[in-house]
Amino acid sequence: MQAEGPTAPRAEGSAAARTEGPAAARTEGPAASRIAADYALTLRDAEKALAAAHTADDVRNIWKQYNPTLGHRTLGRLLLGRRSTELLQKHDPGRDG
Repeated sequence: MQAEGPTAPRAEGSAAARTEGPAAARTEGPAASRIAADYALTLRDAEKALAAAHTADDVRNIWKQYNPTLGHRTLGRLLLGRRSTELLQKHDPGRDG
């Protein structure tokens, strides 16, 4: 019989083993700077695309393209006229949105 509860060993591939709290989700080292650079490029691309949008359909298509990466809150801020440089200064890579 296998032990269950807080003292039970965790399987390496289990969800509990992968997420040990907020610190586990943060990436450090070269990968973190690569992700940050990708986020910054994506944010600037989205800003340019929203500025060039002429119709509501254009905005919807841009939203669908960038929403998985940037999130609806960030896209909304861009749509309302906030600059990508301002959003980058306030961006916390350990937090969603």
